[in-house]
Amino acid sequence: MSSTQIIVNEVSLDTFKGEGFPVKITKQINDLRKLVSRNASFTSQISFPRTAKNTAALSGLTPTFRNSKVTPRSLSCVILMNGVTVLSGGRFTLSSKSDDKYKGTVFFGNFDFFNLLEGDISE
Repeated sequence: MSSTQIIVNEVSLDTFKGEGFPVKITKQINDLRKLVSRNASFTSQISFPRTAKNTAALSGLTPTFRNSKVTPRSLSCVILMNGVTVLSGGRFTLSSKSDDKYKGTVFFGNFDFFNLLEGDISE
């Protein structure tokens, strides 16, 4: 039996048994000569129970909507599968919350690549 841990801000989140696990990870590689709108690797949406531990770990996050022009607030994230780090340096964003659960996605890789560029890059 495999085990998956989602660690957000150094807190291992409580998870639903079997729901959304294993986590699906999509990795994207872009050609820098042909920059396109895809600029991040990401996980499938992950659901977590709304426990006191998860509420404390995710405090301060508000759900981010797909077409929002507001930059989403995110928290550092690591994913371990069977004790092995499969994703580090990720950023967890909250996509929804209800009375009994949270849903979110982890972005990683070059998700902030365009924010790091300054000045005229055509030089």
